[in-house]
Amino acid sequence: MFIVLDTQILIYDTYLLRNEIGQQLLKMLQAKGGRLFIPEILRVEYCKHARQAANYKQNNVAANADALQSLVGQSISYGVLSDETIRQQIEDRFDELRDFILTGPSLTDLSGVACLRFVHEKLPSPKAGFKDCMIWEAILTLPAESEVFFVTRDNGFYDAQGFLAVLLDEARTKDLRLQTFKKFDVLLLHLQSEELDLSDASIVESVRHPLLAESGELVPVVPTKQVKEAVARATGREFEHALARVRETFQQTDARVLGFIAYLEIANKAQLFALLNQAGLTPDIARNSAERLAHAGAIRDTGTHYIVDDVALAVAAASRVEEEVINLLSEVSENGH
Repeated sequence: MFIVLDTQILIYDTYLLRNEIGQQLLKMLQAKGGRLFIPEILRVEYCKHARQAANYKQNNVAANADALQSLVGQSISYGVLSDETIRQQIEDRFDELRDFILTGPSLTDLSGVACLRFVHEKLPSPKAGFKDCMIWEAILTLPAESEVFFVTRDNGFYDAQGFLAVLLDEARTKDLRLQTFKKFDVLLLHLQSEELDLSDASIVESVRHPLLAESGELVPVVPTKQVKEAVARATGREFEHALARVRETFQQTDARVLGFIAYLEIANKAQLFALLNQAGLTPDIARNSAERLAHAGAIRDTGTHYIVDDVALAVAAASRVEEEVINLLSEVSENGH
């Protein structure tokens, strides 16, 4: 089993597999003897975006510390990591994961075939870029009859019907059993459905995302519809597991709504619910979630706005949905709304 994660998934959704859902994947890889497939093009992209994300979040910390200092009239101290330290920490992380990784072909190995694909405008080109051509060509180098799970939100791999049929056909000609996903948690649900015994799967670390460390409650999990189907089938211990997933579904929604509130900051309720609706959460679901968060004390309801008073929680929550919100706002701008 090989899993291929695009840059946005590995960096922004799992924080280099350090958060809760990243740890779940490592346990599943260990239980099945699977590997994370990382060709050199993805390794380069991972490192570049991880450094950018780290520097962006450092700048946010600095900005919030300055604002807090002005608010309370007291000097706020915080550490700043150098570019070299960040680079080294990222490299160290890949070294920690080496037992879970299959290193893919180099840039040189792929440049020729990827160039031909790009020049002849074979999908995923021209809609996608040259890097996506290299990623796809790397996937095609995996051994025949391999089970491959590819998680990407990159529009270059999709059309209105879903993942590009021509690419699925191409994978079949290479005898690859390819399955594709747009969301990491849906991949986890699929792997969980295979009823793996993870009780003996031990991971060396348990590094958690700051938001998880703060609350222990807001954990990304599986979609509601699929959880309900699991509950309908479950009995005994299976029912208990399914019930836990139902509870976690609310946690996923609450984490997302909290992130939107924190990121948008001054947006009023109408603006917030409109954007959440565009993101796939109906106003009723979004309002129920906001009410739960307010009841728990995570946010404050002013009547017209929701406010996250805890700066550290706001920064952590906003970072989880940052990319999604930016993409949604870009769509709104493009559509002239």
